[in-house]
Amino acid sequence: MVAGDTLLVEVDKTGVAPVLVVKTLAGARAGSLTMSGYLAMIGCIDRGHNYEATVMTIAGAIYDVRVTRI
Repeated sequence: MVAGDTLLVEVDKTGVAPVLVVKTLAGARAGSLTMSGYLAMIGCIDRGHNYEATVMTIAGAIYDVRVTRI
């Protein structure tokens, strides 16, 4: 991945608690999202809203993304 790439934001409910994940446009899981308010976003996704994440910067294994509703 490089800065400027777009990822899909989805909810993974296979574990004990739901997790926000990002996937490439081809459907490959790229990682998970951690942020304040993630439970509210999970609720929005469960109600049918869609989000995407744009990679802004990369520092080692840390990716800074901007999440927007689509």
